[in-house]
This record gives sequence, structure tokens and C-alpha cells, in this order.
Amino acid sequence: MAAKLDQTAEGICGPKRAVARDLIVYETAPATPTTGSKEEAYAQKLDASTGASLKLTVLNPNGRIWIMIADGAAGFAHELANYGEYSGAPNEGQAFEYAKTTFDLLTRPPPRPD
Repeated sequence: MAAKLDQTAEGICGPKRAVARDLIVYETAPATPTTGSKEEAYAQKLDASTGASLKLTVLNPNGRIWIMIADGAAGFAHELANYGEYSGAPNEGQAFEYAKTTFDLLTRPPPRPD
């Protein structure tokens, strides 16, 4: 199953997703569960600067599975840390910034003994 939340879903998802799309919120207020993270906002700015697709949604910052392409985690959904989409041939700088942001997020939690 696949789902896409964008401006066409505003009527269904309400103001929570509408606020998440407004990048001015990230420049004037700290990130909150309502607005998303500063990394998600940065990925939105990267995405807006290209015809490629660079999406990032943090689902579980302590998850063990981080992806940079749209993919699943068969049997390990509870460990899936993010939804990521990297496609459409972004330029080298955009790809680097997207990867740097994802790697920064995945190296934040403390190491797990398992």
C-alpha cells in the first residue's frame, strides 16, 4: 500500500499537515510534533529546489532501519525510522545534502546493545 499526503489531502488531514508544509514556520519557531522536524523542513526546501524528489519524514528517531529510497521493511515496521524518497536524478549537491541530513539523523541515538 502507498499513501501520499500533499496539499490535496489538506481537507482530510486538517491543519496539522498544512502547517508542516509551510516552511516559514521552521524559520520562526522551533520544531514541534505539530510542525515536524527541522530536518524534514530542510528536505522540503531541497525538494522544492529541484525537479527530482527528495522526501523525508521521521517516523521513529530511535528506529534501526533508515532508508533513502521509498522502500519497505518487511516484518520490521516497528524499527523503521523514516520514510525517505530519493529519485528523479537530483544534482550532486542536492543528493549530498539529503544524504548528510539522513546520516545525521541516524547517528544521533545512542548505540543499542542488540
